[in-house]
Amino acid sequence: ATLTDMVRTLKAAGVSGALVLQPANHGYDHRYVHEALLAEPQFLRGMCLANPTLPVQEAVADLEQLRERGFGAVRFNAASFPGGLDSPV
Repeated sequence: ATLTDMVRTLKAAGVSGALVLQPANHGYDHRYVHEALLAEPQFLRGMCLANPTLPVQEAVADLEQLRERGFGAVRFNAASFPGGLDSPV
């Protein structure tokens, strides 16, 4: 189904908004979700995937840019963090 189909179906079911999660298989390339957010900014919000491979300051800057692009939440994939969730990121 297309994004348009999904949004139409959700609205028909009475859903007033949806959170789109960045899929792990897309890694840290958030373009796919970002395009959906641009297409439906009043209906969709995004959840990005934190990039633990960046130095701390770059990771924070990356998250701030993603927030400006419509991502309102962040998730952490512990398997991607060197040392697990004890990473300084």
